Amino acid sequence: MVDAALPRSLRDVVKGVRVWQGQAVVTLGLMVLILTRIPGGALLIVTFAIAKDRVFVGVRSMVPAILLMSLVLGNVE
Repeated sequence: MVDAALPRSLRDVVKGVRVWQGQAVVTLGLMVLILTRIPGGALLIVTFAIAKDRVFVGVRSMVPAILLMSLVLGNVE
């Protein structure tokens, strides 16, 4: 049986979803929500760049940078 602790890796999430563990299902849902924002954010950055709106390109570029930083720093044990 899968440990009841929060899943800390993609492998743990997959194992937990297979046995329908609540925390793993919620984690998978959050991962999907975060991943759906990436293409939209990239499209916005391209759109703002085409419009030559440097302020919004900079602001919108911070979002993926912050997400990436949280991913990297969140894995430190």
